[in-house]
Amino acid sequence: MPTTRPEDALDTWRAALGDDPPVLDLPTDRPRSAPGRPGVHTVELRAGAEVAAAQRRLARTEDTTPFVIALAVTTVFLAHLSRQRDVVVGTRGSGWLAARTTLDGRPTFRDVVLRVHESLARARRHGDLPHDQLVEELVRADRDGVPTLFRAVFTDRPPAEAGAWAVEPASELAVDRAVERAVDLTVVLREVEGELVGQVAVTAALFDEPSAARFAGILRHLLDDLAAAPDEPVFARSPLPPAERERILHHLNPYRRPDIRYTTMAQPFEEQVRRTPDAQALVGDEGSLTYAALNGRANQLAWFLRSAGARPGTRVAVSMERSFDLLVALYAVAKSGAAYVPIDPELPDGRMAFMLEDSAPVAVLVDRATRPRVPSSAAPVLAVDGDRGRWAAEPTHDLPPEPGSHLIHLLYTSGTTGRPKAVAYPVDGALADTFWLHENYPYQPDDTAILKTSYGFDVSIWEIFWPLYCGSRVVVCPPGAHRDPARLRDLIDTYRVTAMFMVPTMMPPFFDHTPPGSCPSLRRVYVGGEPVTPRMRDGFHERFDADLINLCGPTELGCMAENVLAVEPN
Repeated sequence: MPTTRPEDALDTWRAALGDDPPVLDLPTDRPRSAPGRPGVHTVELRAGAEVAAAQRRLARTEDTTPFVIALAVTTVFLAHLSRQRDVVVGTRGSGWLAARTTLDGRPTFRDVVLRVHESLARARRHGDLPHDQLVEELVRADRDGVPTLFRAVFTDRPPAEAGAWAVEPASELAVDRAVERAVDLTVVLREVEGELVGQVAVTAALFDEPSAARFAGILRHLLDDLAAAPDEPVFARSPLPPAERERILHHLNPYRRPDIRYTTMAQPFEEQVRRTPDAQALVGDEGSLTYAALNGRANQLAWFLRSAGARPGTRVAVSMERSFDLLVALYAVAKSGAAYVPIDPELPDGRMAFMLEDSAPVAVLVDRATRPRVPSSAAPVLAVDGDRGRWAAEPTHDLPPEPGSHLIHLLYTSGTTGRPKAVAYPVDGALADTFWLHENYPYQPDDTAILKTSYGFDVSIWEIFWPLYCGSRVVVCPPGAHRDPARLRDLIDTYRVTAMFMVPTMMPPFFDHTPPGSCPSLRRVYVGGEPVTPRMRDGFHERFDADLINLCGPTELGCMAENVLAVEPN
């Protein structure tokens, strides 16, 4: 009988796993760089006879085994935890096997079973190649110091002691020390007397015991759910057990109606001006501006805008580059009672014209750089840096707030699914959000924030308003500098920035320009708008001695329950 040459088997593995197989990125409780803790946390898992029977029926229908069904459930479970759609799971044959399964598209559980069956059959055909040889040939570099093909293991082998369901120690699961060090999570499932029994085990170096319990609950829910509905897409259903979903939605942060006594976004700032008029409010390439000076300039423009008709229920369009004058403009609009409509000067002409026509502003605020880009409008166009003489004689004291329903701004949707629509954000909601943040992550007078987010994004209010309610100062990032990681790092170091907001996609390029120990002034970095992977988190903590705070913008709250899955902050 012909035998497979080792080089042919290796080529088969390379075709199956690729030159650099994906590494499972699980939501760990602490970075891999943290000091290790010995041992594992284990949680017993038990599914009833109905679940076991459903898996046996599906196995017969698909001409496979209950082992493959359980491995398929585990694969979906790991895909949910990691938010990856390409999963490698280790399991045991004559040696260690690496079963790689892709879950792209909208696969049903029946589809996943077929893919896992094929992946496992391929692995078993060449399971005689040693694990360390595969690692040496296929893994390009150490992954966090541990070269590995997989970080999760599935097995149906019980411990040596009959009747005891303690997960096998890593030293017994592994054929060598490399595998032992690499395994983060182990799933053991086996049918015993008509029921599925087993455990979920996680390494204590990365996970706390509550995480093991949470993971076991998710896996138990998927065992119930997937085999019972094999023709439904596996990612169309929540992986969370009902009780866990209820806990995340309603019990982690019980609702408390905020007491908002302000009607404009400027009033908390005005109170701070009275407390610290001579403190620095803005710093940057333009020099510096005190609280009193910023407030006086904003008041003069606000009085002028009010005489032009700006008040609650009206809009003022703003199309300016990031500068001190931009903050003067936004605070002036807030003081007048109107809502500002941010119009990015880099938008296409047609989009800008539509937004101006649709929002019907009473005035359009620009600067000399953006004025040529703004289409003609029925509203007067005012250059904040060039037309100051028109409001130089206006009072510098605060405007009395007018009654009415106040909005902070109108933000237009992208329009990718049709005509763009304006989303109105009320002042009381924006202030409730800001005050909650301040209660949990307070700014101090010695803090320095950096304004680099486009004022057309909802989270920009955290950079524009929040720090100036607290006596902190704001570094105004020059136009375009927010896209230059090296320039951003220099600004942080020059002005000793302590807090900033960052979009997750900017984290890897920023890391490339910030070796460990960079930006020592940073205390807090807020991220949101996109998923933050455990690898991003770990890369952050390897470089900065600061807190990483994962937030969601107001428009994202509706999908928060699905985004958090089983991951909680420490």
